[in-house]
Amino acid sequence: MNHTPKQSAPVRRPEIIPPHAGVEVAYGAAPDLVRFRLYLIHGANFNDPPGWRFPSYEALKTSGRS
Repeated sequence: MNHTPKQSAPVRRPEIIPPHAGVEVAYGAAPDLVRFRLYLIHGANFNDPPGWRFPSYEALKTSGRS
C-alpha cells in the first residue's frame, strides 16, 4: 500500500509580460511620457528582495558574538 499523499499537477505559469507593456503610455506631454515609461521599466520590481548571497567571511566571523 502506498501511504504518500497525492501530489498536485505542476503549475502552468503564464508568459512573463514586461510591466511597461501592460500600460499604454501614449497621450500627454513628451517629458511626462518619458518619465512614466522610465518609472514603469525601472521601478516595477522595486520591492522584490535581492538574490541570496553567501555571507562574507567577516559576517561569519562576527555572527557568533553576543
